[in-house]
Amino acid sequence: MDILLDKVPASKREIEDYIQSNLRTIQIDGTIRLIENDYLFQALSQVLDCIDSLSWETKDIKRDVVIKELNGLHPEFILKKIFQWFFISQVNEYEAQGSSSLELYSMNKYEISRFLGEVILKTGRRFTLPDFLLAWGESVPRGLKVNLNQLEGIAVTDVESTPSIIWYFPEDSLPETITERFAILFETKSKWKLDDIMPYIQNICVSAQNASLLLTKHSRVHNVRGIKYYAAKHAK
Repeated sequence: MDILLDKVPASKREIEDYIQSNLRTIQIDGTIRLIENDYLFQALSQVLDCIDSLSWETKDIKRDVVIKELNGLHPEFILKKIFQWFFISQVNEYEAQGSSSLELYSMNKYEISRFLGEVILKTGRRFTLPDFLLAWGESVPRGLKVNLNQLEGIAVTDVESTPSIIWYFPEDSLPETITERFAILFETKSKWKLDDIMPYIQNICVSAQNASLLLTKHSRVHNVRGIKYYAAKHAK
């Protein structure tokens, strides 16, 4: 943390809030470490397999039982982090009912589906959309439904190609410089719907109004069969 405070122009609270919201990390002896995706996938998969072997559904999952079952495979603090990142505590739900939660959790359907979809996408190739949706749907636990909205900011689709395709395109890989970012966006796709491009510019905007101004400055709008698209400012 001391190194980050020296190099990042932000307060300790701001850095901690960013890490908590955007990164999956652990802290060991004062050092913040990122969890590698391969290890995270392995640990999450084993947690989900354990839940399935116990014939539990997507909620009323006993965290302590899962940790005990996986004892020796992963440190307890890692398993607790898995529950923090991919599950939702039912404490408030059970307190409202006047009963004990007994460390019960429900699956965070968005986070689990998004992560497993990203694992598939990160193989680095382009998928036909039907094939990807099939593989993705089969990768998530029973009771979870996948939706392309869960991949906002990490995947791009081209529904005008035949067949439609999807590929990995994470927002955090784009440059911070606005002009460079727009240049890459329009190199990647010649035209974007507003809902599709917003996840790639919202982090460099301070407000929705600012996003509108950026789009006006760096793109031009045209309508196709009543649908508004944004294209490069000087595209032919």
